[in-house]
Amino acid sequence: MKRIRITAVTAVLIVSGATAAASTTAAGGLSIAPAFLEHEAQPGPVGQLRVANGSAKALAVTVRARPWIQERSGAVTPDGRRTLAQVRLSATRFTLAPGEARTI
Repeated sequence: MKRIRITAVTAVLIVSGATAAASTTAAGGLSIAPAFLEHEAQPGPVGQLRVANGSAKALAVTVRARPWIQERSGAVTPDGRRTLAQVRLSATRFTLAPGEARTI
């Protein structure tokens, strides 16, 4: 059966100002586990992942499922211009308080 590899999540932090982003990263920032989920190319649940805020500030998070682009060299990267419309996420935008985690 054909297997597809899905970028489970590309998280975009929405914070005000570059200094806030730098201090958030230095203080622990956002963690995602697992970073990738693999699933047989068939309907059904893919799995869950945990998004956690290890910083001292609240973080606004946007979550997207993205397809892969494979280069001729074999290197793969997430396609930042497209999303996987057929993949439904339980949450796409939320705010995590300092120390808070959420499973999606």
